[in-house]
Amino acid sequence: MRKAGWIGLVLCGLACGGCGGAGANAGMAGTAGMSTGGAGGAGTGGAGTAVRDGGSSPDGPAAAPWEIHPTPVYGDWAFDMRQSFTGDPCVAYFNGRFYNWNATLLPFALGTAMGTFGASIDQASAATPATICDSLPVNALVKICSLPLELSTSTDGIHWARFDNGTPDLGDDYVLIRDSAESWDSASVEAPTVVVDGSTLKMWFNASKRLACEKDPACIGDIMCRARCLGDRMGTFKLGYAESSDGTHWHKYDDPTTTSPEFAASDPVFGARPGAWDDGFVVDPTVLKEGGVYKLWYGAYGIAADKVQIGYAESNDGKTGWRRRDAPVLSPTQRRVGSPAPA
Repeated sequence: MRKAGWIGLVLCGLACGGCGGAGANAGMAGTAGMSTGGAGGAGTGGAGTAVRDGGSSPDGPAAAPWEIHPTPVYGDWAFDMRQSFTGDPCVAYFNGRFYNWNATLLPFALGTAMGTFGASIDQASAATPATICDSLPVNALVKICSLPLELSTSTDGIHWARFDNGTPDLGDDYVLIRDSAESWDSASVEAPTVVVDGSTLKMWFNASKRLACEKDPACIGDIMCRARCLGDRMGTFKLGYAESSDGTHWHKYDDPTTTSPEFAASDPVFGARPGAWDDGFVVDPTVLKEGGVYKLWYGAYGIAADKVQIGYAESNDGKTGWRRRDAPVLSPTQRRVGSPAPA
């Protein structure tokens, strides 16, 4: 059985945000757009759907409760090594089908002692998962040690078929992966949002870079060093962009003027701003196209504020010339545990 985080997919009676807007723009008849729900972390489970009857309501979900599908609809696959995590779903309606792109992760990419195809991994030696991932060719099975995106399709949003190109290489079944061990997206490609723009699918996603400390046996064996390393990697998160005509073959945005190993194959289109409220990192994009303008909502960590808030930006092409608001549009209101009560 495949073990997965929960994916919540919901049908609603109006054009919903993120990929839901994409579904609505594609002209679904009878049902409205799909919207992605939250995805859990690693663990057992599958994906569910919920349907709200009666369309939109000025009183929100409380006046029209969601009806949850009684069983998971995604994640119950035969054992195939991809059994650790399924999350960050994005559903769009395209060419008469539902398309779902979501992140997935191999067990040993989490740093477990589990190998692949019977090969054991000694975590106490230099042969750590991260080292193995980066030492093999990018077209090898372990190219998926970085969090990649997989694709599944459905005609009803409940019964899903995962994309399989028929080759023995498990990694070839993934539709969006890192460029190389040195690239800006070498650690993860996740949290997609897709807009159906005519005959073109346009995707924005967040990605992070694997750091040298993650390959250092001394750091891997030191819990404090690992914690610092993880914090440093969070600072590498940026937003990328890709286009596809079929949902399977994606072409990432590439600025030809950047030739360093980090940006040789592709480039981010959106990142943190030094000195601004979003100077830490940016993640979790949601994009809608309205009136010829691409509208982006994104999560961003501010170093001075020490919290993640939601920002907003606009672009005429979805890749360049982003016009950001100078302040977040949504901030947390709850106090952190242990913080003093307001006077």
